[in-house]
Amino acid sequence: MNKQPVAHFSFKTVEEALAGECGRMFWASIRNGVLDYGDKVSLFGKRLDEDLTFDIGNNRILMNLDLKGTILNFISYGETYPYDHPFPGVWTQKHYHQTKDLSFRLKIGDKTYDLKQLVGDYKTSLLGNVLPITEFFVDERAAVKLIAFAPISADGSERPGAAIYGLFIKNVSGEKIKGVVYSLESSERITVMAADGIEAKPEMQYEIRPGKSFWLPLILAAVPAQEALNVLSRQSSLEWLRATLTYFRSLTGKLDMPQDVYAGEFLERCVHQCFNATVMAANGEIAGENSWGSYPLRDEMWMKDFHYSYLPLVMLDPELARRGILWFLKWSVRYKGRFPGGIDHSISNSLAPVSMAGIYYSTTADKQFFLDHPEVAKKCRALLDGALSLRREKAFLLASRFISDGGSAGDYHTGSNIFAYYCLNSFARILEDIYADTKTASAYRGAAEKIKKELIAHNIIDGPFGKQYVEGINEDGNLPLKHVAVKGVDYPAPVPYMAHDGEESDTTLASFYGYTTYDDPALHNLKKFALSEHNILYMKTLGGIVWADPNSYGTTFPGYVSGLAATSDAESMSGVDGYLTKIRKLTDLDGSIWWWPFTQWKTTYRINDQPARGLGKCGWASGVFSCLFISQFLGLRYDAPSRALEFRPFSPSSDFTWERFRLGEGSFTASYKREESSATLEVTNHNSHPVTVSYQTILPEGKGEKEILLDGKPYKGKVSAGSFFKSRVVIVEGKVKAGEMGSLLVRL
Repeated sequence: MNKQPVAHFSFKTVEEALAGECGRMFWASIRNGVLDYGDKVSLFGKRLDEDLTFDIGNNRILMNLDLKGTILNFISYGETYPYDHPFPGVWTQKHYHQTKDLSFRLKIGDKTYDLKQLVGDYKTSLLGNVLPITEFFVDERAAVKLIAFAPISADGSERPGAAIYGLFIKNVSGEKIKGVVYSLESSERITVMAADGIEAKPEMQYEIRPGKSFWLPLILAAVPAQEALNVLSRQSSLEWLRATLTYFRSLTGKLDMPQDVYAGEFLERCVHQCFNATVMAANGEIAGENSWGSYPLRDEMWMKDFHYSYLPLVMLDPELARRGILWFLKWSVRYKGRFPGGIDHSISNSLAPVSMAGIYYSTTADKQFFLDHPEVAKKCRALLDGALSLRREKAFLLASRFISDGGSAGDYHTGSNIFAYYCLNSFARILEDIYADTKTASAYRGAAEKIKKELIAHNIIDGPFGKQYVEGINEDGNLPLKHVAVKGVDYPAPVPYMAHDGEESDTTLASFYGYTTYDDPALHNLKKFALSEHNILYMKTLGGIVWADPNSYGTTFPGYVSGLAATSDAESMSGVDGYLTKIRKLTDLDGSIWWWPFTQWKTTYRINDQPARGLGKCGWASGVFSCLFISQFLGLRYDAPSRALEFRPFSPSSDFTWERFRLGEGSFTASYKREESSATLEVTNHNSHPVTVSYQTILPEGKGEKEILLDGKPYKGKVSAGSFFKSRVVIVEGKVKAGEMGSLLVRL
């Protein structure tokens, strides 16, 4: 297995590190009283309030920083415990400690600046598109920068319960400057010390010659602090900064999309949103989610939110995957209390650890984890057997009462059964490969195929765009009746539920699960239907799917990602009215997305071009986007047991190069380049073993291949043909040795 990441950062000084490349899309500044920001498409450029935060953590702790670099919240976490919440989607809470409003004061010459109280002339951006870094433009004699990060070892094995909050001052005048930094103070919840052997004092005197600098890295350690302090003492603050950036680069790779910079950087920010929503207890065990993302802090945890925000981490960080599987096995089924509980309370919640086990094994081929934890197979089998006992009388489909807080539509809920299909198939492979249990594996695969057959027979109807899946249907073949209050109409009686629920995401991930292809007409038409006026839950003025009463809640963000799955070309993706453009307009200045971007939650109701930071940041939508974008738009899947990489790039808005990305234990660089008369796919294998690559080139509509070059040589071997919407797909298989690059060039 590939355990050690390749170092990507070689800076030798703090100044060099802080001058590193920042993200182009996600930053904001106030200069001379004027707000400026990175992506001018974002509607949040019209709105600045206290809920704009730049978030960073290492799972043990989380920090929310404002535009001035003030740590609004410093949070450390404890363990999970049960909470019989009145909402159907919540049955756990977590312990935590929170400290607010941490910042520096400094004196330069005879002038004193309280950085927390400044009214302007500062800019916060994201170093490496990850770490919040704030520049201050308050004194012409000094360049002042502030950075906050939570240290992580390069391989992710160490995540101390502490942060480094560093102040950097460089003398840019022609004369020596003197001053004072007024340090932070320890409290009952945080121990404050200086790193790098510096003695921390309430007033830190400095004297800087022209062109030289002063660096004060403070350690903020959650109490009890000694263990974290011992870990941090092994390296300097600069070394921890290098290790932390290296870890994050190994988590996401570096995605460059030259014709669509937003899409590339947004994927990275979505992964980081999922990462920062995930929390660990002091013993290193997963302790749930921050609810609902990285801001704001809540003690209760929505299980479905955590499930979706965790899915990309299962693909991208094997260590987090292992810990997450064990947590979900313990908590995924709601216990009896306010609700009857049981597996059928929410099938997709109950089976969450089964899906994660399937993703983990397929991307790592790690048999030892399952042998070391026999409880995984035992509990997963019990969950699957329990789910299968819920099948309806007239069709081999499973019954579920809720998705998250919302009910599952009809007797046969489509998304829940698609999810069960994936869980049965993926765990059958584990039983067969690891335990040689071919009998149970065969039974599970048979059940999965029955579910698929029944869904096709019962849950596809004639829709406005042609044959399409529906949200759910009753045993009698009719749409369920539901009471709805949308579009300003409070229907006096239940109506046929011709709807796509904004908080139903398993149909959005149907191609990720391998249930069907991305371009399956019935699936594609469902996604087109989701963000159309044919959906009774869609509100045109907001361009999204509403949750309950729109005058109270507005649109729910996972619905926008459901629409993204209807993308078929560059225009429908990133055009003026494209599905990704809708998401882009509602992406905040820090690269995050909010659960309810049009809402009365905290402010007055806002229409169309005046979004609000409603409810909280949305790890659910970030996780679904990440899985969909990686698997379908970048077109990358790695099967570790067979050491096979599938590369079928769709990416209609831009060519791309994704450097040193990781899928489980597989590490690669992949690029996709198009010219008028050719398309080129390249894969570099960074693993210690050869990999079989299935190059799948989607040709322009109406085009066929004239010549194929594999690894630079004319190819005369087997060519398989596929289709993608109305285009031909050329499929060629090649071997790429360890440390080498393979390529396929198709001339048109």
